Amino acid sequence: MASINDFKVQSQKDFARPNLFEVVVTHPDYSLGDSNRVRFNCHSASIPGIQLATTDKDIAYRSIVYQKIYEDITLSFYCREDMKELEYFQKWIQNIISATSTRVEYVDKYKSDNITIKQLGKNGKNTTITKLYDAYPKKIDAISLDYNSTSSLISVSVTFTYRYYT
Repeated sequence: MASINDFKVQSQKDFARPNLFEVVVTHPDYSLGDSNRVRFNCHSASIPGIQLATTDKDIAYRSIVYQKIYEDITLSFYCREDMKELEYFQKWIQNIISATSTRVEYVDKYKSDNITIKQLGKNGKNTTITKLYDAYPKKIDAISLDYNSTSSLISVSVTFTYRYYT
């Protein structure tokens, strides 16, 4: 019979770790900035969830699925002193909608099929690859500045929406 210690030893070998991941975010317009820098500074990500939209229960207590709903995801990035990570996403959003005329660009000009979240094993190899399609940033969170945060790093969180993922 296996003991709790056997389980602990086995879990150290077999279970996935949430801190082993890599994110690749590339806008179709490479003039926006250094996407490698954005990639290396991503410190928080999530593998997207999925939900099924269903009808109300009918007389036989059944619900019928009629649509898949993909949840938006938020990626967070540490910013270096020149704030190029923030600038990268601000430029992307500026390419989506003009600040002065509020004219919205065609979706093919701002969507990306190259946003990939890679879960890594302890050996550094990919275990799960999640690729977002027709993705673009929908929201950049405000960045808080505070005199009492002398040892903290500035981080920018960006919410992405997308059509689907694989």
